[in-house]
Amino acid sequence: MSYYPDQGHLVVTRQHQSSTAHIVIAWIVALLSAGYMLPWAIAATRNKENTLAIAMIDLFLGWSVAGWIVALVMACTPNPIRQTVVVNPYPQAHQPGAVYPSYGPPAAPYYPPSGPEPTRRLPPSYDNPDQLR
Repeated sequence: MSYYPDQGHLVVTRQHQSSTAHIVIAWIVALLSAGYMLPWAIAATRNKENTLAIAMIDLFLGWSVAGWIVALVMACTPNPIRQTVVVNPYPQAHQPGAVYPSYGPPAAPYYPPSGPEPTRRLPPSYDNPDQLR
């Protein structure tokens, strides 16, 4: 989801989405390997964010039963829901005459400097453009 929420809205974001080709290839490889790559196919189907890690664990450590089970458990655990709570500290900022809350001590008053502005010059070697060559 991508929008600018109002005060107190809950934005649920999901960042990973497996492509159809990825899912089909994972299931074909799982069937051809007689279930050896099954955790990878499950992870791809469930749109897991760590699909690559599951595939690597399954590929390199799946020959041991413990590595295959670890990859299967990783593929079957639910994805964490990414939630972002956005609270607008200025709920009436779009209305004219809105009062904004103060979150600190009052600022010191600003007094602009008096007198003429100082002149700024480049170093003497840059005064004459012919000296740059």
